[in-house]
Amino acid sequence: METMQQDTSPMPSSSPDSRSEAEYPESSPEQVVITVQLEPVDNQRLANLRGPMDSHLRQLERGLEVAIHSHGAEFQVSGHTESVQSAEKILQALYRTPHDDGITPDQIHLLLRKAAKKDDSL
Repeated sequence: METMQQDTSPMPSSSPDSRSEAEYPESSPEQVVITVQLEPVDNQRLANLRGPMDSHLRQLERGLEVAIHSHGAEFQVSGHTESVQSAEKILQALYRTPHDDGITPDQIHLLLRKAAKKDDSL
């Protein structure tokens, strides 16, 4: 009779955008996790916010060095306090964008630059 062993070693990351718990530990005093609930729930706006294959969220993650996980209109953002606060403001600003206009990577880049300058006009 043949027995199978489970491999418990960590799996290699399949993409550069993958985040492990070790990179963003929730228990670290320098790290925070917040939940952003976007309302009213509008599936078209949520799709625009995420972008094709979540590309807009990945752009925010790279630009702010945070991790973003979403389910419906609820977004969990983890990272350093200042970056997480900026991500929350940007998510809310992008969600307010009329869905007819769409969201472009350039718009996200502009908001990331404003966040880096600590511009409160997000």
